[in-house]
Amino acid sequence: TRNWIMTMLEKQVSMVNEIYRKIDFDGIKGIHFKIAATKIWTTSTMVHNPFDSSDDANVFLEQLSKMKTGKYCLSYAWTYRSFLKAAQGLAFPCFVCTKFGARLYDMAHNTGIVSFMIPRAQWHLTLAHELAHSLGSGHD
Repeated sequence: TRNWIMTMLEKQVSMVNEIYRKIDFDGIKGIHFKIAATKIWTTSTMVHNPFDSSDDANVFLEQLSKMKTGKYCLSYAWTYRSFLKAAQGLAFPCFVCTKFGARLYDMAHNTGIVSFMIPRAQWHLTLAHELAHSLGSGHD
């Protein structure tokens, strides 16, 4: 199962990279994401698991944001839970590489979440969408 998770995450990031590879961001080309580190929690009762059983995407994102991940430009969590209001994912806007506590409170804002409780064909699209928010894009 850990191997399946890692393979799936790598595939999702690869598919996102295919999307971003084709985009010209005002002269910036070749944006590429990679997985630098992973932590896998299998139950909410595992030691050091920062997440409670909340089904509110905002609460889940805040819990992720309280983790210190300062050596990474982005920290994303994938979860197999259904969020309120059918949220597929969530990310703070425009905070790539922001240090822990640089903005408000003792939190990092370079974070995002993606739920697996959506059709598999949408996983990479949701990740690409949330990463766009992290890079500063809003909704049309």
